[in-house]
Amino acid sequence: MSDLRIALVAEGSLTEREILKAALQAVLSPRTFELVQLQPESTLPKLGGGWGGVLKWCKDVATRHAGPLNTDPTLKSFDAVVLHLDADVAGFSYADMGMAPADIEAHGWKPLPCDNPCPPAAAAASALHAVLLSWLHPAQPGLNGIVCLPAMSTDSWVAAATLPAGHALLEAVECRVDIGARLRQLPLAYRFRKSRPDVLRAAPQVTANWAQVAERCSRARQFANDTLTVLGVH
Repeated sequence: MSDLRIALVAEGSLTEREILKAALQAVLSPRTFELVQLQPESTLPKLGGGWGGVLKWCKDVATRHAGPLNTDPTLKSFDAVVLHLDADVAGFSYADMGMAPADIEAHGWKPLPCDNPCPPAAAAASALHAVLLSWLHPAQPGLNGIVCLPAMSTDSWVAAATLPAGHALLEAVECRVDIGARLRQLPLAYRFRKSRPDVLRAAPQVTANWAQVAERCSRARQFANDTLTVLGVH
């Protein structure tokens, strides 16, 4: 039986789940866990995927609950809730989701786009962190919420885990908004496409090479630190 039960609210249903699961395995080892994906949920597709799906999930929580996520009766069975957005969402617009300015103002959501200069990667993610919290308000991450904002996407963690030292794509890897496209263009030995075989091949490398992922990606280090703090693992 797993030691921990962790919920995942993420943009995607395959790449993000498997890469974040691989990261958690590295960070939490030797403890075991069950990862339950709440968003996107294949049996409940009404919220959709992508960052808009995360927004709608947060909006649903905000409608029914005020206060920390660990006091929400629907989430109380989880030891942690991971809320994921890729930092490149900071450059997107609510208009992409068909939302009018009046709707945004009515909800009290912070504005998008909110992109900050990168580097540093923390600046690129900090404004988006505030946006996500505004979607969730009056709910809050609380004691068991972990906000995960890879810069500029989880693809940077894949690059950090799979590419050899000195590879050109590792230069300012967290500031590359095109990192996914560039990985798709690499020679076969290093190519990464968001297909099931590629994802399932890359995920174990993220776990095995987590030390170099954390060294190359400050947002990976932040995710590890936040996870250990929330779950009390040392």
